[in-house]
Amino acid sequence: MASPLSRTPSTISDDESTHKKDTSLEIAIQGRLESLPKVGHDTMITIFRVPAHVREANKQLYEPRMVSIGPYYRGREELRAMEQLKLRYLRDFLGRGARDHQIPPLSSYVGAVRKVEERARRSYYEETELFGIIGKEASAQSVPAPGSSPDSGAEQGEQAQYCDGFAEMLLLDGCFILELLFKRLEEDDDSLQRVGWGVDLLKSDLLLLENQIPFFVLVSLYTVLCIGRAPIPTPKDQLVFDLFRLSPMTPPFQTLSLLVYST
Repeated sequence: MASPLSRTPSTISDDESTHKKDTSLEIAIQGRLESLPKVGHDTMITIFRVPAHVREANKQLYEPRMVSIGPYYRGREELRAMEQLKLRYLRDFLGRGARDHQIPPLSSYVGAVRKVEERARRSYYEETELFGIIGKEASAQSVPAPGSSPDSGAEQGEQAQYCDGFAEMLLLDGCFILELLFKRLEEDDDSLQRVGWGVDLLKSDLLLLENQIPFFVLVSLYTVLCIGRAPIPTPKDQLVFDLFRLSPMTPPFQTLSLLVYST
């Protein structure tokens, strides 16, 4: 039997390789453990995924057919036509503002989204490619797990930066929803409003469990729009009030306001 001192160079090399792999695995798992929420910390997850076996039973009850809102269905081929409409609605929304006051620039809305982006990321149960990060050590790290604490997110933020896709989604989808509500309130003869079946599909999609963005994102954007208005009611209260001002013939929007007001 060969003694330990008689090990060949190839054996030593194999041992070193195994040790490096074990260390790499240990670091990876430790990083994931540290990203978990602290004991007693509110996970803040409010937008969940439907179990696959439930969704497969009737996809129309859970998957959007006209417009994607939030990250779960963004990029689907059958929903891309609405992405151009979102841009048109964003242009219309950017033209709004309080009378006798300067119209808020796009940069103000981008800033509002950035302030709530981290919180919005933690609101989703499942991550998608839209949650990607770039920058230093990005390939070796994962995006903070849903429900991770603000402290853990800040620590990772020092080493990597988020891609802009998630923030862009919040901006486009949030402004689209707000502008849609305004057009409904004003009875704007918009091309979408003239297609009766389109409006019905749209209202249905906006109520789907997985097809959502957090309500506080809408409040953040609406707050920018309210610059120059009277401080009472608050932007959040005013937004809910505007939702209830919609015609009784549009109960989905009223239901939406009740469901998300407390978020």
